[in-house]
Amino acid sequence: MLHFPDNTSNLNFTYSNSPRSQSFAPNNKYVVSVGSQHDMIVNVWDWRSGVKVASNKVSTKVKAISFAENGNYFVTAGNR
Repeated sequence: MLHFPDNTSNLNFTYSNSPRSQSFAPNNKYVVSVGSQHDMIVNVWDWRSGVKVASNKVSTKVKAISFAENGNYFVTAGNR
């Protein structure tokens, strides 16, 4: 469970382990999260409704996530 700073909402991330990294979109509509090294799944959530809007498995361990300033995309960084 991820607790947000304003304590208005919680997301139940569906990972076998805790999320490793997460980032909010600049418009605060979406949050993207990456699971631990064991499940390696990137999920995009509409965090206010708690709905997962996209999901994809990654092939390497992701260490960081960041949205573009315009919020149209995000990038992940990690090691191969």
